[in-house]
Amino acid sequence: MICNIQRLYWTIFISFCVLWLIFVWQKNREYENAINDLSEAQSQTIVFKTKEVSLSQILGIQALGIREYDLMDKIAWCESGNRQFNPDGSVLRGRINSHDIGKFQINETYWGIKAKELGYDIFIEEENEAMAIWLFKNYGTKPWNWSKSCWQ
Repeated sequence: MICNIQRLYWTIFISFCVLWLIFVWQKNREYENAINDLSEAQSQTIVFKTKEVSLSQILGIQALGIREYDLMDKIAWCESGNRQFNPDGSVLRGRINSHDIGKFQINETYWGIKAKELGYDIFIEEENEAMAIWLFKNYGTKPWNWSKSCWQ
């Protein structure tokens, strides 16, 4: 009798383990598919509720959090009109200081060496954003104090 109960117990336990492994394997496959879909869509946009969101925006939100990312978005609008490039395709430079580069108007003279150390080319939009995120994480909004009246 005890032997039958033990056998039943082990049968249930092993069945549970097999089901759990199948479940974990399936979730892992779904996760891998989602990652593959995102990596294939790097230059595409994803519809998020009623707003289109790029992969770089998703990564920015992930790196900063939604409130901080919204603030960074306001800063980009105030600094450059949220543009990395001029209509002719050249990289946007500051009107007052031509060493301010791109969407976040990162000063090439002041931050250029650090950007290169970090592996960022501030002339490329995604890397300008990545450098801006690094600046924000390390210095807060100080690098954009000149436009504070616009985004505050």
